[in-house]
Amino acid sequence: MTKVRMEWTMEEFFEEGGTTTFVDRLASSLGIHASAIYVVGVSEGSVSVEYEIVPSPDEPLSLAQIQARQTEQFATGAMDLGAPITDVENVSTGAKDIENGVVRAEGFKPIVLVPNDSNVGDAIYVGWIEPFLWEGAQIAAVDTPSVMLYEGLWLGLQYVWQGLAGEVNDLAR
Repeated sequence: MTKVRMEWTMEEFFEEGGTTTFVDRLASSLGIHASAIYVVGVSEGSVSVEYEIVPSPDEPLSLAQIQARQTEQFATGAMDLGAPITDVENVSTGAKDIENGVVRAEGFKPIVLVPNDSNVGDAIYVGWIEPFLWEGAQIAAVDTPSVMLYEGLWLGLQYVWQGLAGEVNDLAR
């Protein structure tokens, strides 16, 4: 059972084909037959559509596979339901794959799919702060120890070489 909120008015939703077009688009994106999708309700607040997927016995994909594919489609922005998708919630578990236009699905990189006035802070964090933090972590955990090891070996070998050169020069005299 999933609930999707899209930036549409009810009039726009039904002018574009309503639940029939919604089901067709969802089925096409997931690669399943439209008969496996049951729309439970459509409500305002932009447009919220609550639906359930019940695969038929002859469906080649299991419910878990369909759920994983659906999560991937939503989290990568590949799902096209006709309007910008601002919220996706698994009604059964309460898990939110998309919240306020920002991907929150577990295992997926947070990205802003639908920029709006209320997720500007998320856009700044996801686009600027988080990459800066990861870069800093890489410098602190990988680059700095690597340079220290390299320089330590280089200086150590240089010291040994100069010491040997001094010994050889002393013997030659």
